[in-house]
Amino acid sequence: MKVYDLLEKWDDSGASDANGRWAKYRDGKIGVNAMATWLYNSRIHKSSRADKLKSAYGAISQQQNTSKLISAAKADALRAALKRKYGE
Repeated sequence: MKVYDLLEKWDDSGASDANGRWAKYRDGKIGVNAMATWLYNSRIHKSSRADKLKSAYGAISQQQNTSKLISAAKADALRAALKRKYGE
């Protein structure tokens, strides 16, 4: 067995997000405003507007930087839509 075989490469292509709403947003099947609305409303574990926005921004960063599922442009557009719709 080679050392390479022992190391796990980071790959989220099999994660549910790879075929879910985030992927649809990435592929243009869901618009930025619809995605922003869903993302904000999905923060059900947060009670204040500021906490919901902070959580939503964290989710965007995760999808952009860790999962590499969305591009920086898509992430920035989503952040801007959240700010327009829900303020900061």
